Amino acid sequence: MVERRKDGDNRPFINRHRPVVSVIIVNFNAGPLLSKAVESVLSSSITVEVFVSDNGSTDGSLLSLRAFVGVDTRLQIIENRRNLGFARASNIALKQAQGEYILLLNPDAVIKPDTLARMLEVFAAYPETGMAGCLLRNPDGTEQIGCRRNIPTPWRSLVRVLRLGKLSPGHPRFRNFILSKEPLPKKPIFIEAISGAFMLVRRRPWNRWVQWTKDIFSTVRISIGVCAFGGQAGRFCLCPMSKSRITREHAARTGPSV
Repeated sequence: MVERRKDGDNRPFINRHRPVVSVIIVNFNAGPLLSKAVESVLSSSITVEVFVSDNGSTDGSLLSLRAFVGVDTRLQIIENRRNLGFARASNIALKQAQGEYILLLNPDAVIKPDTLARMLEVFAAYPETGMAGCLLRNPDGTEQIGCRRNIPTPWRSLVRVLRLGKLSPGHPRFRNFILSKEPLPKKPIFIEAISGAFMLVRRRPWNRWVQWTKDIFSTVRISIGVCAFGGQAGRFCLCPMSKSRITREHAARTGPSV
């Protein structure tokens, strides 16, 4: 269990008898990126378990992963034989997960050894947080578009498509839902939506309010849908600390494009 200490110390308490974080990675032809992602998670400074739910990959990514990792009881590979989509593949792994927290991680994302530990410190410091994401960087170090955003309402979408922000730069009325061009906050902030590439969730509210639907294929739809309708389970926190960032390359999608 992870919670805030009574003396104000934000270091988390950890229940050593079970994994602190269950990491679920849905794979579909991610190639060598999958092994990099799993390796980074297994190098975490806290206790983890990793589920790779594979949607019928044909690129040899599972063979490479098994050869790379070898025998590690923290890793479980689920072979679905066909492309079930992101939601169903995640649900299959979720039923087996034992962690206090659930992390949905893309197969093209690489985390640092202390990323999860620092994220849990944020959960302890901000107990109202139900879901959290961190800074996502491209391989060249730039912030990834979609790392932080607002809910894409029809008006915000129109502003983005027609670039209406040029009419009155800085005016809140003409602010679109992508926030990556705005100054990076210096401390964790609450935000309307985070990226589906890294979604860390408290297990209890997850069990209570997250019900994936079978027809959702994309992590983009997942992240926006959860953030739009899951407010009752807690607020959504973006943690921009540089040492909590992760790097993303680009692998094959888990299903049809958005």
